[in-house]
Amino acid sequence: VLAASVMMGFPVSPHTSMRGWQALLLLLFLVLLASQCKGQTQFFVRTKCNTSSTTECQPGYCRKNGTCVCNADRYEGLHCDYSGNNRTDIINGFWMGPCFHNNNHSSNKLCTSHCPLGYCSYQNENHTQKYSYQLPCYVSKLDNFICGPGRTGTLCGECTTNRSVFYHSWKLTCGANDLCAWGWLFYVLSELLPATLLFLVIILLNVNIMTGASNGFILFAQLLDSFSVDGNGIIEFSKPVQYLTYPYRLIYRTFNLDFISLECFSFCPWKGASAFGVYMLKYCTTLFSLGMVVCTIFFVNRCHCGKLRFIYQKKRSVFKGLCTLFVLCYSQCTRVSAHLLSPICLWSKDYRCERKVVFHSGELGFFEGQHRIYGSLAILIGLFLVIVPMVLLLVYPLCFKALHLCGLSESRLATLLEKALPMQWLDPFQSTFKNRYRFFSGLYFAYRVFALAAYAYSPTLFEFYILVQFQLVGILTLHSIVQPYQKRWHNVLDSLLFLNMSLINGITLYNYSVIVMKYDDIVADRYVNITTALQLLLIYIPLAYMLVYGMLKGCVLAYKHCYLSHLNYVNIQEDEGEVPSRFLDEEVGVDASFDNSIEWST
Repeated sequence: VLAASVMMGFPVSPHTSMRGWQALLLLLFLVLLASQCKGQTQFFVRTKCNTSSTTECQPGYCRKNGTCVCNADRYEGLHCDYSGNNRTDIINGFWMGPCFHNNNHSSNKLCTSHCPLGYCSYQNENHTQKYSYQLPCYVSKLDNFICGPGRTGTLCGECTTNRSVFYHSWKLTCGANDLCAWGWLFYVLSELLPATLLFLVIILLNVNIMTGASNGFILFAQLLDSFSVDGNGIIEFSKPVQYLTYPYRLIYRTFNLDFISLECFSFCPWKGASAFGVYMLKYCTTLFSLGMVVCTIFFVNRCHCGKLRFIYQKKRSVFKGLCTLFVLCYSQCTRVSAHLLSPICLWSKDYRCERKVVFHSGELGFFEGQHRIYGSLAILIGLFLVIVPMVLLLVYPLCFKALHLCGLSESRLATLLEKALPMQWLDPFQSTFKNRYRFFSGLYFAYRVFALAAYAYSPTLFEFYILVQFQLVGILTLHSIVQPYQKRWHNVLDSLLFLNMSLINGITLYNYSVIVMKYDDIVADRYVNITTALQLLLIYIPLAYMLVYGMLKGCVLAYKHCYLSHLNYVNIQEDEGEVPSRFLDEEVGVDASFDNSIEWST
């Protein structure tokens, strides 16, 4: 009644009234209270396993002196039920099953491990605590109980008969083979067509995101999905929070060339498609986009025909747009390579690693069988499209700095290299940094590689969050001390973004620790909803900043275009130059910004 009166705008009593912000705070408190009450009343009554000396012990138990004794606490992700029901609890987001599922191995050991997001659904949903489930009494029923619809095997990594992994499904859902014959058409319409439209928009509108105002935001958007704020499914959000996560996921994933990441738009690419096949299609999208970049660079540099003259006149602006598209492709390529090269241990009793398997396809051992082909391809693509550009942007400025110390001219060498390597491709990445800190453009690419490498190779999620936290604190300290940007507010902005990322990861680390290590601590568990709401606010703050900044900058550019059209002559004159202006300023000893075009950086 109180909430209804507030929302209708009526006073709560004849003598008191409520302002809008007070009503909003009250409504937020009521929603939080309702979510906590819901979380505490949705548990089921435990059932008891009837075991005797002649039957097998339930999962998490071992036979000792003729009786089954619980030893689940010696497994990762399991807990004993000491209420006398002879049951074992498994924490949400963990898998349990035979260590060797289809290898005809004589060992009957049971192993646990982290389950890929969306693979495990615990079909009876028999909650015993807020974040745990009651395992069945028999080992033979583990697969049907833990794995989601249409999934089976180790880590639930295989689809059942007549099912395939769906494209555009962020959970890699195994769906029916109903429309697999039209998969190629759906792929063209949902991936290649948006990539082409994005390419045209970037080139024609001269979009440049490689500026101090947007550099940190792009990094934040691309890395947020890898931070796994839901603890790979272990942190179970309430329904209102789940709905609030959909908008930012849809927007931020666009910067990773994930144009559609909704389950309702997922489709079967072909019959029998696996997780590896889906990742190969993502490679195809990335290579298609990079192919458009390479072809445009070739025509701009080599072709002077009349039909392309308007592009050639805007040569440097075109290269800035191509660099924008390259950044999006780079992040997607790095993410796919990290997923394909991500191993995980199957832990037996006492946290012993029995074998390493591919995280998203648990039936395959790491670099065994088909994974040798996909893993080798991921290494080659990662080497040429991830490592080489990063090293080039890191080493190129340092080499020229060494030339300057030797008394050699950077501009002369740049003119000689112009025929072998288009220098305009490198200049937009470095345009907003101080001349002596141009190698920071390569560090921003290295940050992506380090974060995704930690995601792929950390043994546990806890170690991953700890490692990422150290990385973020180190990056924040480095940028706060060095301040590599030319403009002071760009340095402050990126420092705040790195601080924001550190806080988001720290909250995830706290929530994960509460659930996994103190899952029965009801007092500590109550704070998870509060910290999750704070985390959601921190995630949306950069998006709100970018929207406001984009609208203001758009108004400024529209004003300059309408009332200061004579500046276009200056831009065209600069775009026609073959060598960036910083090489010219080098002769007179000026620490130039070498980017004076009317872009986001103005």
